[in-house]
Amino acid sequence: MVLIIIIALATSALIVLGIVSILHKNVDNEKAILSFPRFILGSLSLQFVLGILANLYQTIPNDKPWLVFHTVGFIIFHTLNAFFLVILSTYLVFYDKKDRKLNQRGFGAIALAFISGIIFVNGGQNDFFSFTMALGFLLAILVFSYKVFHQ
Repeated sequence: MVLIIIIALATSALIVLGIVSILHKNVDNEKAILSFPRFILGSLSLQFVLGILANLYQTIPNDKPWLVFHTVGFIIFHTLNAFFLVILSTYLVFYDKKDRKLNQRGFGAIALAFISGIIFVNGGQNDFFSFTMALGFLLAILVFSYKVFHQ
């Protein structure tokens, strides 16, 4: 369990460092923009693993669901990674002018998953929001896989 937490912390740190280094570069540079979808796809893979670990090893209190964020666990890393995915996909919408519609679809899918996740945690763990979170995740995987492997 400790090893898994260390791996999750190290991966989260790498994501933060990756975001900072990409944003630090000139975003008009086409190479930097081309690396965003790959980075998003890798972060979506991490999101899947963190979601499974959160589902297996953490419980959300029914009476005070926000208390889940008062302990270090997978849900915190899952939420932080989701927040970074929202930031990166928003960035793509504004700076990758070549694939604007595809980027908007990817952002919409990530936003759907993010908002559904927030409502799921704070709204009593309704299965509908778990389903829409998974659906948004799946759509984001499809969009960014197409963007990385087809173009």
